[in-house]
Amino acid sequence: MHTIKLLWTGGWDSSYRLLDLALHRQHRVQPIYVLDPRRKSYVYELRAMATIRAGLESRPEARGRVAPVRVYLRDDILANPDITTLYQRLASEVHVGTQYDWLARLCAQEGLRDLELSLTGHEAGTELQERLFRNPQCGDYRFREDDFAWELFQYYRFPLLSVTKEAMKFDAEAKGFLPLLEQSWFCHSPILGRPCGHCQPCRFSRESNRAIQYSRLGPLLELARRARSSLRLMRTAGA
Repeated sequence: MHTIKLLWTGGWDSSYRLLDLALHRQHRVQPIYVLDPRRKSYVYELRAMATIRAGLESRPEARGRVAPVRVYLRDDILANPDITTLYQRLASEVHVGTQYDWLARLCAQEGLRDLELSLTGHEAGTELQERLFRNPQCGDYRFREDDFAWELFQYYRFPLLSVTKEAMKFDAEAKGFLPLLEQSWFCHSPILGRPCGHCQPCRFSRESNRAIQYSRLGPLLELARRARSSLRLMRTAGA
């Protein structure tokens, strides 16, 4: 049985995929993590990953099935003008996160293929999906080769596009690994060790009604952020 390469962030979606592969589908998994020291959340992500790995290793049926995490430093990813130009062209037409520039450069640099990204259909965005896949509305997620967008995403597989976060929760509970999944971390901007409640992953978490205690400082800091943003716009308009 071949080893599945999985981009593991320590978050809900990729942790669900890791646990399902190792515990239920009995696959070997090679987790891959990109460390960016500028991200406020990286310490919490690594801590969550260590906790989940320890939980997996404590289960005889999964012991040794998940390889040590292969860590890459974001600052070590080399420039690739062809990929960056491709990313910029696509980003000028549809919303696409900046991570798809440096992640594609990493895959090209390290020869990574069939790397699993735990992207859900809701997070992928309808417009980007229609550019990438033949008929996403009907569950046909084969690449459209008549659109250049697939060239930027050719390194990946997307096993969770048709799965919701609620479905992951119910499935994990049914299969007995929900307590491990709940050790995952998702917030991009933690405040004193708690999720901020306002970044995009926190908003997704709120929508799925997860029982999580968010930081009480989150709303105040979000108001301050918006006030600073408004002040900058006023200064720009008055310049």
